[in-house]
Amino acid sequence: MGLYVKQGGLGGGSWKQITDGNARVKRPWEGSWTSPTYVYAKIGGLGGGSWRDTGYRGYPNPPQSIWVHAWDFNNVAIGFSGPAAGGAPVVAYQLVQTDSNGNWMNAPEVGGSPWGNFAVGEDGYYQFFVRSKSAAGLYSNFIGPVKVRIGHTEQGYWAAENRTRGWQSDHPSGARNADDPFWIAFGSNVVIQSMHWRNLRTGGMSGVVTPGTNRTVNFIYNYGDFGPINNEHGTIYNGSNVDKGGFNNQGNGNPWGIVARGAGWSTTGNGYYMLWCDDFWCQGYETYQENVYYVTRYRQENGYW
Repeated sequence: MGLYVKQGGLGGGSWKQITDGNARVKRPWEGSWTSPTYVYAKIGGLGGGSWRDTGYRGYPNPPQSIWVHAWDFNNVAIGFSGPAAGGAPVVAYQLVQTDSNGNWMNAPEVGGSPWGNFAVGEDGYYQFFVRSKSAAGLYSNFIGPVKVRIGHTEQGYWAAENRTRGWQSDHPSGARNADDPFWIAFGSNVVIQSMHWRNLRTGGMSGVVTPGTNRTVNFIYNYGDFGPINNEHGTIYNGSNVDKGGFNNQGNGNPWGIVARGAGWSTTGNGYYMLWCDDFWCQGYETYQENVYYVTRYRQENGYW
């Protein structure tokens, strides 16, 4: 049918169609012009006839609010509430995503709230708007924007780094024949700093461990024989306890320790002529690798601008 108005004088002029959304009516009791939702025309004589829908449709009311329903670093979902009562019936809503300058990026028409997901990128700035759409294809004003700032994930890298920590060897003990040592071998990752023994003694043949005749106890450094221990520590009596420091040598797999030397020591396991020690060990520090994570960019959560 359509809504038409007559332009021109009485008995002449022409008819012009008023397109949807462009009619204005003035209610005398309000004193202002407004846009009607529908327009009906009276057909028939004065005091009779009937009202008929002209088919004219006005604009829908806009949604009442808009918000972020959900988000992460890749997607944003938007929620919104429906329009207030009145206005043309709404058949859809148009959501618009823009960049920070207002340039349109996406503009889907959806049936309801919430809706997502809009694609976003880390450290991006975006704006979101929504408006109503009527059955006649007319749109309300936009509401918004919701201004969203997308954060970013943490970034970093792993690196193997050298660390040092205290090191202590195994603890051999018991009895040894001639040339059968108490000693410790260690690799290049270890630096020896000290050597220790507790209750070094003979099997009972003498109260002196190293009389210096046919029976001595010698130092072994890095697999080399460095002579009798009594040369440095004097007479070594049964029950000797020594903590020898001053080393700062990196290992290479060779042993460090003490060893019985000379014909006066047993070679057959005769405990009376063997060298006895309750505890022997070496100390120092070792270098080892540890995987360390370095953060080059800290995580930043999403927000608004």
